[in-house]
Amino acid sequence: MTAALLVTPEFTLVAPAAVRGPRLGPKTVLVADDDHDARDLIAFRLQSVGYDVVTADNGHEALALTRRLLPDLLVLDVSMPGMDGIEVCYRLHEIPETADIPVIVVSARAQRTDIDLAYAAGAEDFLAKPFQATILLQRVGWLVGG
Repeated sequence: MTAALLVTPEFTLVAPAAVRGPRLGPKTVLVADDDHDARDLIAFRLQSVGYDVVTADNGHEALALTRRLLPDLLVLDVSMPGMDGIEVCYRLHEIPETADIPVIVVSARAQRTDIDLAYAAGAEDFLAKPFQATILLQRVGWLVGG
């Protein structure tokens, strides 16, 4: 993640996210889930406590939006068409600009192997569906400092 600190016609100074510190204002969370009801419910809960929320209904869209918007956190469903949430997480952690963005993986499949795969791909947390909204909000708060 980078941010321009000084921009003039002849000069741009850029610092990594770790140097520039936290963003001011509401934190942005990208929620990706092909189940529109689940996606909308997660987005509503996050918005109700002050997060800005961007949504995607597939992995390709989630990856593109993350690279463009650099959200503070992602909530990724595992089972999505085209590119699943595990692959999105893995790819994001290969890109220097997105490698430090925390990821919460959510899934109806919560076998030990599914959980281990999410963590191996770089996820910071895993929530089995269905989950309580308060648990999600608590985990998001821990990861983004909100």
